[in-house]
Amino acid sequence: MDQLIRFLVVFILLVPALFGFFIVINVLFPKRVTKTLTVLHHTPARAFWIGLVNIVFLLPISMLLFSLADITTGPLKWIITLPALFFLAVLLGLASFGLSSVVNMVGERVTPEQSLLKRTFWSTLLLCLASALPLVGWFLLLPYLLAIGIGGVILGFFQKDS
Repeated sequence: MDQLIRFLVVFILLVPALFGFFIVINVLFPKRVTKTLTVLHHTPARAFWIGLVNIVFLLPISMLLFSLADITTGPLKWIITLPALFFLAVLLGLASFGLSSVVNMVGERVTPEQSLLKRTFWSTLLLCLASALPLVGWFLLLPYLLAIGIGGVILGFFQKDS
């Protein structure tokens, strides 16, 4: 029972935090989010595969470098840790922009007539609820959302401005 209460408290605190994060990303970087959203509308399958390849490439390299840094000492430890942190930061940055665009896409489809704030809130809540579903949400939906978002951001970098 104690674990269930802890899970509910974390979930209740996570949704407003993610909502605020996605709104700030939308406000500070509207062009990047719009470009990624355009890519997600036009080529979702391509975005998924490109995102998956980048996750499969960057995450193991980062984890390998962290584990190598863990068994070394002295200055070599920092020399190995810095690239690991860089790869992880790149992956997290891409995931932030990608998830923000995925939230916008879901919001446009679920509540198209609402304002950006309401769309973002409801889509954040829906995606959090769906991703909290044991097994299917954890191991299928959330990785899919991350892959499609990361791929959309990467493809958006190479999209021409119109």
